[in-house]
Amino acid sequence: MSGFLSRFFNRGRSNSTDSISSVSSISNGIMKPPSSPGISAMELRKGSEMSRKIRIKSIVEDENFSLDDISEILFDGNCFEHIPTLWRIATGLISPGVDFNTQLRHKRNKYWRMVNDHFTTSIKRNSTVLTRIIEQIAKDMPRTQPNIPLFHCTINISNIDPELLEHPVLTNRPNDMGSEYNIIELVFTRILYLWSIRHPACGYVQGMDVLLCPFLYVYLQEYFDDIDTCLSLIVRDNGVYCINTPISLDDSCNQPLLSMHQFLDYLFDIESDIYHSYTTFIDPIQDFFTEGYPGIKKQMTFIEHYLEIIDPELHNHLFNNLGLDPLMYSFRWFNCLLAREFNIKMIVELWGCYFSRLISPQFKDTTKWLNLHLFVIITIILSFKKLFCEENLLENGNRRFPHHVTLSFDADEVADKVPNANLMKSNSIEFAVSCFQTLPDLLKGIDINDISTLISQAYVFETTHIE
Repeated sequence: MSGFLSRFFNRGRSNSTDSISSVSSISNGIMKPPSSPGISAMELRKGSEMSRKIRIKSIVEDENFSLDDISEILFDGNCFEHIPTLWRIATGLISPGVDFNTQLRHKRNKYWRMVNDHFTTSIKRNSTVLTRIIEQIAKDMPRTQPNIPLFHCTINISNIDPELLEHPVLTNRPNDMGSEYNIIELVFTRILYLWSIRHPACGYVQGMDVLLCPFLYVYLQEYFDDIDTCLSLIVRDNGVYCINTPISLDDSCNQPLLSMHQFLDYLFDIESDIYHSYTTFIDPIQDFFTEGYPGIKKQMTFIEHYLEIIDPELHNHLFNNLGLDPLMYSFRWFNCLLAREFNIKMIVELWGCYFSRLISPQFKDTTKWLNLHLFVIITIILSFKKLFCEENLLENGNRRFPHHVTLSFDADEVADKVPNANLMKSNSIEFAVSCFQTLPDLLKGIDINDISTLISQAYVFETTHIE
């Protein structure tokens, strides 16, 4: 048994819930503590969690950290407090043995030189490539995290302090954006333009803006109490506020969390970090975005292959009886890496596991995290088995499901979420596709324990079926 696999079964992913089945007991990683007189199980768990936090803090703050330790922390999950540093390490922004600030300063200076050399120059030349990307991002942004206010706030340049108009975050903007624009859209435009000109085979592809969102919130989290605060931010001309606190119509009556100057300074650093992390993460899967999407189509064949091995009955129902093509429902699960299906906090937990593969000595290939992503998707598909195959199971007089499934959607849940569900037959292709397309609504109620168990179930499938 490999060190990584052994560590998983001996430690498990961090989770505070009790096990609910033989598989989920492995998945949740619950280790029963030895009984101690006078000490409750709750107190022992709290003590164990506190020890874990202290250990993580000591590892993350040590400039001579071990990549193996960082990989283990990311895979164990539930470490939001240190996520910004962990993600920077996993995506190559920070390396062991060198002062963190020195490394970040070098990378950030390099990024803004690229902005000046390529983005600002393209503005002056009225580049058609830049114009096309700006237009496409402008179309995509309204669909980007529609329930998170930060992505849909505009500022008016005419109301900004004149001294701030020389700030690099504001000066490097296309002329045709006008005086009122979305500042996050501007940040994303620069990042994606620079990435696209350095990857001409891909260019900008619809959905890439969604892939930037988790990075933005992780790196913003460093300047606020937690990620929940980041999800409630709004930007006004004089600064950044939190919508969880009352805001008067007269801004002078309120104190912003950040002044506009502070916010621009933070974005100056964050934008660079997002670019470098995004590049490290996405570069190995460029074939997901090239013409014909060969990388995604290859993954879709794996869905069919492994689903047939794991659950022949469900595979037969979906692929043979219904004739369901994975292209009908799973394209954006690969194109956006489930960032449209799960909320930001769950994606941070999921991607953290993927990033553990980027630096783990056990996984030399930087695309190995795709195996885990593939089985996360298969685990999600298995969650619909009860719904899709209920009639078949009843006919055969067999209600036993071959696998424990972390999430299991039933008819009542789907009836509330899937449009016109009551008008479709449960064994029809239209019903199956509608259920998969409604996945973001069905997943709204899951929490950190659910996503942890889902990942663990996927990991069990992966280690069982891939050497």
